[in-house]
Parts: sequence; structure tokens; C-alpha cells
Amino acid sequence: MTVARAFLTCGESTGRREHRKGRPRPAVGCPASYFRQPPCGRYSHRSMSLIGGDGVHKGGQTPSTNSPTKSNAAVVNIGTAKIESIQALRGVAIAAVLLQHISLVPAIMQRANLERFTMSFYLGVDLFFVISGYVVLLSLDRIDYDVVRFLVRRVFRLYPAMLAFLALSLLINVYVTLFFGDSESARQLFIVSTQQLIREDAAVLTGTLIVGGTSSTYYNGVMCSLSLAFQFYAAVAAIALTGKHLLRWDRSRMARTFLLLAVAGVLTVWIFRVVTFVAPNLKELPIPLPYLMRWRFDFLLIGVAVFYLQASFGDRARSLGRELLPAYYLALAAPFLVLVTMEPDLSSKKPFLDAFGYPFAAVCFALVVFIAGTRTDAGSFGGRLRHSFAVIGDRSYTLYLVHFPLFVLVWTVIQTFLSWTFFDALAYGMVQATLLLGVSVVVVNAIYARVEVPMVRHGKQLEMKFARDYKPRIAEDVPSPVISS
Repeated sequence: MTVARAFLTCGESTGRREHRKGRPRPAVGCPASYFRQPPCGRYSHRSMSLIGGDGVHKGGQTPSTNSPTKSNAAVVNIGTAKIESIQALRGVAIAAVLLQHISLVPAIMQRANLERFTMSFYLGVDLFFVISGYVVLLSLDRIDYDVVRFLVRRVFRLYPAMLAFLALSLLINVYVTLFFGDSESARQLFIVSTQQLIREDAAVLTGTLIVGGTSSTYYNGVMCSLSLAFQFYAAVAAIALTGKHLLRWDRSRMARTFLLLAVAGVLTVWIFRVVTFVAPNLKELPIPLPYLMRWRFDFLLIGVAVFYLQASFGDRARSLGRELLPAYYLALAAPFLVLVTMEPDLSSKKPFLDAFGYPFAAVCFALVVFIAGTRTDAGSFGGRLRHSFAVIGDRSYTLYLVHFPLFVLVWTVIQTFLSWTFFDALAYGMVQATLLLGVSVVVVNAIYARVEVPMVRHGKQLEMKFARDYKPRIAEDVPSPVISS
């Protein structure tokens, strides 16, 4: 049984995502209105958050509320559906994050005398960022830059699973404190005061954790990236509020503004990266650029640029995706292979990584997301492998949230029953990985099926209340927001 199949059998089945026979499929992952495509059938795309998705689907599909017109024109509908190729990339990203954090990989590298190389699986987080920039703007554009609906989606998509994670962390911390308080390792690594954990949890919920640095508790070790995502969402909402609701810009101007800001932001951060390679002291300046560079906002911004650049190609995007397809796997693997030769991500001094490694990875991931967004068949692994990674990608947000608390839970099991493995790094890594897989299947699917999916459904219902006056538009009557005047 594969990992993906285990997730399916324990959680809510996503079913097959392929379109039914005879139903034409959308040409690309961008809004149909941009490209003047023929009808998309019953199904529409589904926009997704940093490490998850918006909306709920059964059987892998979300029925559209609109039907094709007699003129064979695609209708812009307010429903959304998952893009399986993007979900497959999420599966790859979360797999890379787990490989970075489990003990098995460094143990294998030690046995193979590869310790001189750097583990580069942390780039899974950066791949998440590029995907997020792409799909968040896809989601916002599909609701015509309505800030209220956008925020409702974000809240119901992100906070329920996050609250479940915080509750799980608190319970595990209490459990470790009560039953393993005499262990020196537990006191040094895992046990924290409830007050300190609650303070950090509040910072996580408000997206301010990275403002003061990083987390000091093991449970919130990966929450810095979520704070980054929250700040990105706030910036996107502020721009949409200013342009759409205050300045009354139309959809075309909103799109051009987001594209211009994204490209300008990426280039500015990259120029600053090169400048700090020559003058490292500039990283300490009290200006926003060091902050943006350190937390890699450029990966989010390049995802935004990819979405609008793909939109500007119109119906040529899919053919371009096919032409770029031979570079897909190379572009996906290249950052992980190249950055193993550079400084570690957590190193205090990493001039080559900051100046050249991260921009290289951002360009490669942008190409990968562009190809995946065009929904070319082989562009996201194809067949069962693509579907397996997409199943994991569906649950990637929850898995990302809870994998550090689950590490602690696995440690308590090993400490109680298999403590001899602590003296053999490879044995410990294998046992840890095996137990983590089993526990993750149960816990992640429970949160996904009982918390994440139902709350997204409730959020969708609430969001629809703000769309009662929404009138569908015909694709032929809606110009491309990027290439039109």
C-alpha cells in the first residue's frame, strides 16, 4: 500500500480528478475568462492557499453552478476546483520538507560519507511559496478582487486546522512534561512553559512570529513560514482593497498593478541580494529589504508574476507548456541538486546561497509552476504517480502544521519502548520514519476530514452570501486583464 493510498483509506477519499469522458477540460490553470476557451464542462478550477486548498470537493471534483451557453462560450463561475498538477507539486514540496526534518536522511549521508554536502530539501518550503503566490492570485482574480470574500476564504481555510495544531501541541507538551519531565533530552528540546507556548501561538495566529525573529519552541519550529504567508495575504488584501474598492479600478488594471508590483519586488530583492554579496554589512540596515530577503518574499512574488504572465499568453499558454515540458523535471530537481554544494540554509554566513542560490531556485520553481498550471498531462508526473502526490498535496497543509508535534510524540514512543535505537543513528532514523508515517496517516486524516474539509465548506457557504448579486460573465466579453488596454 502506498503512502497516498494509506491517506485515502484513512481519510476522506478524493476520488479521481480526471474529467468525465466527453467533457472538455480547461486549457490552462488560469481563469477561463482570460483565454476565451470553449466550455469547461461541469468543473472549474479550485484556488489553493500556502500549503493547502480552498473549497471542498467530492470525488475530486466541484460541480460548477453555471452551464455553458449556446454560443459555446466559457462562463466565468464562482465555483473552484483543484488543479491536480499543482496539488502534485504540493505533495512533492511537503515530501521534501519531511526529508529535511527526519533523522533518516542525515544518518544515510553519514554512512555514505556525504556529510560535506548540504541537505537542500528545505527548498520544499520555497516551492510552497511559489505555488502560493500563483494560486492565491488565481483565487483572488476569480472572485473579481473582492477583499471580503478573499479574507473569508483565508480565515476558514487556514485557522481551523491551525487551531487544531495548536491544541495538539499544547496537549503533547503537557503529556511530555508529566511523563518525561525527568529526561534531560525532553527538558532541553521539548518541554516549555504553557505561558511561553501560548505567547508564541498568539504570534503564530497573528502572523507576527517572524517580526521578532524565530520560534524558541520545538513545536512552532516551522511556523515562521506561515507568518510569512499571513503577511503576504495581508499585503494582497490591502492592495486589492485600495485598487478595487477605493480607487475603483477595473479587473484589467488590477491585474496589471499586481504584475508590475510583483516583477518590481522580485527584481529589487534580487538586486539587493547581489549588492549584499559585495557589501555584507548592508544586511543589517534597518530597511525592509533585508527583511524581505531573509524571509524570501521574492519566491511568493515570482509566483504572482507567473500567474499573470501565464494569463498574458492567453490560449497559447498550454502549447507553450507543452514546449517547455522537457525541462519540467530538470527544473524541479536542479535547485535541490545545485544547492547541496552551497552553504546551509541556517548558516549565519551564506553569501553565495543568498546572492545566487535562491534566485536560481526561484526561477526553476517558477518554470515548474508555469508548466503545471497549464495542466499539460505529463507536466505533473502523469498517471498514478501524479495522483498519489496530489492526494498527499491535498493534506499537505495539515501535515506541514503537525509534523513537528508528531516528531515529539514519536520520540516518546521510542524513548519508552525502543531506547536502544538512540545509540544507532541509522536504526533510530528508520524507526522514527516508520512510526511517523503511521501516526501521520491517522492524525493528519482525522484533522483533514473532521476539521479542515468541513470548515472550508462552511467558509464557502458564508462566502456565497457575499456573492448573491454576482452575475456570470461570458468569456468572450471579458478581455485579458494583462494584455488589454
